[in-house]
Amino acid sequence: MCHISSLNFHGCVTLGNQRAVQPRFPDEKIGQITVILVGFVGADYVYSDRWTYSLLYNRASAKDFRYTNTIYEGIELNTLSATASYYFMRNAKGIIEVNVDFQPKDNDPNFVGHETKENYLMVGFDVAF
Repeated sequence: MCHISSLNFHGCVTLGNQRAVQPRFPDEKIGQITVILVGFVGADYVYSDRWTYSLLYNRASAKDFRYTNTIYEGIELNTLSATASYYFMRNAKGIIEVNVDFQPKDNDPNFVGHETKENYLMVGFDVAF
């Protein structure tokens, strides 16, 4: 077995804005600019031909669905995931992933948005043909 070590970084950040032509939310004024931030940053470490490790940070803050009382109000995230993968074969691997949710919970009664913390531990298999 040959030993391959490689560390790769990847990411993308998009920053945009919207100017309100007419108020959509109770706290929005005409002409107000809403900043939209979406992005991710990650690192992958290939330890060997069998083991890889990944770290991924995701951030999205759309803010343009506030007060809509729809599921789209939840398009705001702030998470960190760490993954270890073991390759049994080229197209089959076992995965252990931990995800930590930093986004604060909503405390409103409408049951939309980010009502619960979404931390998880996942163990599974990934097979592709």
